Amino acid sequence: MYQPATIGDFVWEDTNKNGKQDIGESGISGLTVELYNCSTDELESSTTTNASGYYNFSVTPGNYYVQFSSDGYEFTSANQGTDDSMDSDADSSGNTTCITVESGETNDTVDAGLYQPATIGDFVWEDTNKNGKQDIGETGISGLTVELYNCSTDELESSTTTNASGYYNFSVTPGSYYVNFSSDGYEFTLANQGTDDGVDSDADSSGNTTCITVESGKTNDTIDAGLYQPENPKASMGDFVWEDLDGDGTQDIGEPGIFNVTVYLYDCVTGNLIATTNTDEDGEYLFTGLTPGVYNVSFAAPPESGYVFTPKDQGSDEKDSDANSTGNTTCINLVSGETNDTIDAGMYQPASVSDFVWNDTNCNGIQDPGEKGVANVEVRLYNIDGDYITSEITNASGFYKFLVPPGHYYLNFVLPEGHEFSPQFMGGDINKDSDVDNTGNTSIIMLTSGENNVTIDAGIFKASPSIQIEKFTNGKDADEPRGPVVQVGTQVTWTYNVTNTGNVNLTNINVTDSKGVEVNCLNTTLEPDESMVCNAIGTAKLGQYSNYGNVTAEYNGVQVNDSDPSHYFGHDHWTKVPTANPVLLIGVLGVAMLLLLRREQK
Repeated sequence: MYQPATIGDFVWEDTNKNGKQDIGESGISGLTVELYNCSTDELESSTTTNASGYYNFSVTPGNYYVQFSSDGYEFTSANQGTDDSMDSDADSSGNTTCITVESGETNDTVDAGLYQPATIGDFVWEDTNKNGKQDIGETGISGLTVELYNCSTDELESSTTTNASGYYNFSVTPGSYYVNFSSDGYEFTLANQGTDDGVDSDADSSGNTTCITVESGKTNDTIDAGLYQPENPKASMGDFVWEDLDGDGTQDIGEPGIFNVTVYLYDCVTGNLIATTNTDEDGEYLFTGLTPGVYNVSFAAPPESGYVFTPKDQGSDEKDSDANSTGNTTCINLVSGETNDTIDAGMYQPASVSDFVWNDTNCNGIQDPGEKGVANVEVRLYNIDGDYITSEITNASGFYKFLVPPGHYYLNFVLPEGHEFSPQFMGGDINKDSDVDNTGNTSIIMLTSGENNVTIDAGIFKASPSIQIEKFTNGKDADEPRGPVVQVGTQVTWTYNVTNTGNVNLTNINVTDSKGVEVNCLNTTLEPDESMVCNAIGTAKLGQYSNYGNVTAEYNGVQVNDSDPSHYFGHDHWTKVPTANPVLLIGVLGVAMLLLLRREQK
C-alpha cells in the first residue's frame, strides 16, 4: 500500500533574471505545466498555473520530471543560490531534472522563473548649440556605432549602428548594462542637462553612460547621446555700439559709433565672465574663438559720459538695440561655427528743452529790453503722438526746463486768466520771438542726443479790449451842427468807420443808429488795429438833424462800446439856406410869402 505524493510549486516572472524569487516578483498565471515519467518519458499529467502562478500534481510514488511552457517568455538561470525553494529548477528548454517522490511525500520546491526580453535604446543627435538638450530642428546622426556592455563583467554584450534618423536599440535580458557611443569625429555635448531625461544626453565626454538596470519586459528609451562637430568648433559674437541721436532704438543713417565702450561676455549657464573687450573707433566689437553654448553680453557706458541706454528690440534685429536699461542682453545660443553679428547697443545723452515766458507789454511778439518774465505759468510737455508726459512751472524769473530723451515733442503753455498770447515767430530771431500759436501750442520740436534747445519762448500780454466808431454824413465828419446842407426829400448816406483799438480780438460787434436807421456791416469780428466800414441810408428831413452811431463788442464776455454824433441841415428848393443874421432871414422870408400870395391872386 502507498499514499499519493505531491509535486509542485511556483512559476514566476524573474524581473531581474537573477534566478531567485525576490520580493515583489509576481507569479505567472495560465502557463501550461506537464508531468512526465522519467522511466518511460511518457506524459503523466498536465495542468496550468493558477492566478497566483502556483500548480501541483498528485502522483503515485515514482520518478518524474516537469516541463514548463514559456508562452513568449524565456527561462531564467537554474539552481541559483543554496535555497532550493527559492530558485528556478527549469533549464533553458523548460525541463527539470528527474524528481523522486516517495509514498505520502510532498515536494513543493519545483519552481520555474521566466523573464521577457528588455529594451535599451533611443537617439543620437547633433547638438548644434551644445546645450545638452534635444532642441527643435536638431537632427539625428546616422551610421554611428553603439555598443552595449555588461556592468557586472564589463564584457561586450552587443553592437549596433544608428539608423538613418539617428535611432538605435538593444533587446537584452534583464540586468545592468552601460552603453558606449562612438564619436566618429564628433565631440560629446554636456551630459544630464535639465530635468527631462527623455531629451538630455547621457554620454560622458568619452561616450560612456552610467550603468542602466532594466527589468523583464521593460523598455528604457531615454539613453541618448548628443554630439557636435569640432570641424567648426568655435563661434563668434559681436557688432556695434552707437549713439542713438533720435532715441528711437534703431540704427539710422549718420548715427555714429561710440568709442571705448567696455563690453563683457558671460556664460549664461554658470554666470562666469568669459571675456572682456572695448569698442573700436567706429563703435564695433567682436568676441571670437567661442565654444558653442549660451552667452549674454553686458555693455558699460563710458564713465562720466552721461549716456543711458536706448529702448531695446525696436525694429529688425540687425538694426535694433539688444541691451536693456542696465546694459544687459538676454541669453544667446551660439552653435558650431556661427557668427552672430547682431548684438548691438544704442546709447544717448539726455536732451533738454527750455527757455522763457515774458510779459510782452507792447504786444509785438519780440522780447524787448525791460520786458520781464512771468512766474507760475504752467508748461506742459507732449510727445509727437499727443500723449501728455509731464509739466513744469516757470520760476520767479519766468524760466522753465525739461530734461527728456531724444525724440519729437511739443509744448503747451497754459495762458493765465485775462492774458493773450503774442504774435508767433516775429522779428526773425529765434532767441527773441514767441514760439506758441494762439492756443498755446508750439510746433513739433526734434531733440537729438545731448541737445539743449533754449529757444522755446512764449510771449503773453494783459488783454486791453477797446473799440472806436467814427460816423460820417454824406462823407462829412459832422460832429457839430449844422453839418452838410441836404435837399429835403433826397437820400442821405451815413458811413460808420469801426476800428478795434485794443490789443485783443473782438467778437459780436454790433453797430446801431440812435434814430433807428438800419446799419449794414460786413463783419462781426475784428482783430487788433483792424477796421471796417458800415453803411446806412435815409431821406433828408427839413431843418437841423442830429443822430448818433453806436457800437458794442465783446472779449471773453466783457463788453466794450463807443458812439459818435453826426448832423445835417435839410432845406427845400423854394428857400435859400440862411447865411446871415435871423432878422435878415425873417425879412427875406416875409418878402417871399408876399410874392407867393400875389401870384396865387392873379
